[in-house]
Amino acid sequence: MEGMHPAWIAFNGKGVAGSYCKQTRSPFRVYCGLQPWTIGSSRVFVAPPTSGALPQHVALDGKLPEQHLRDLGALVRGSEARSEAAN
Repeated sequence: MEGMHPAWIAFNGKGVAGSYCKQTRSPFRVYCGLQPWTIGSSRVFVAPPTSGALPQHVALDGKLPEQHLRDLGALVRGSEARSEAAN
């Protein structure tokens, strides 16, 4: 991601996000949803894994996988709208 400045970075599952935190020696706890930490200036979201190994009716960190993905969509759409309004 060096040299790039995306508004959002989304990890596909807590395992991948946890590996990133371990590799960068980040002290943050990882959970599904919007994270309180950033990577550079990019906001971070951890989405539920899409491998199919997780049943879709199982809640992750208080929400079904589908709701986490809806939340991500709403956050991205909201930041795009703010960006367009600023231009």
